Amino acid sequence: MAINDINEEVAKAGNDLLEYLYDSCNGYQECAEQVADPTMKQLFSDLAQHRQQMISELKTQVRMSDEEPTESGSITGAAHRRFIDVKSLLTGGNTESIVKEVKRGESYTIDRYKEILSKNLPSAIKQILLKQLTEIESDVAKIDAIKNRSIM
Repeated sequence: MAINDINEEVAKAGNDLLEYLYDSCNGYQECAEQVADPTMKQLFSDLAQHRQQMISELKTQVRMSDEEPTESGSITGAAHRRFIDVKSLLTGGNTESIVKEVKRGESYTIDRYKEILSKNLPSAIKQILLKQLTEIESDVAKIDAIKNRSIM
């Protein structure tokens, strides 16, 4: 594979995942505003900041491939956030309902990371993506742990 093809593949994969990370970041910000539980509110705010760091890291990789990084999330992500808004209104900021939707959204992100990691990408970008995937999976586990403590 030629270097230009590799750079193009890295940029394509990076930009694809950037959309998911923007969706995730925006979703966490939205959830922080909607959820009533103060512990979950802080967690969602922290996770939005964490996604912002991941976005910066991935944007750097895309730029190193001589491409411009994506600057926003997807239409699907925006629709999902609107769904969270409506659901939050109907449930009064119910933590369990919001967490369920967050986990549903993150499952798409995790699946996409796994799909992209199965492609023939340079090991340096694969290491970054694997690290980010592990962090996302860990964040979902944190949400579950705090949600379970809050409900009990």
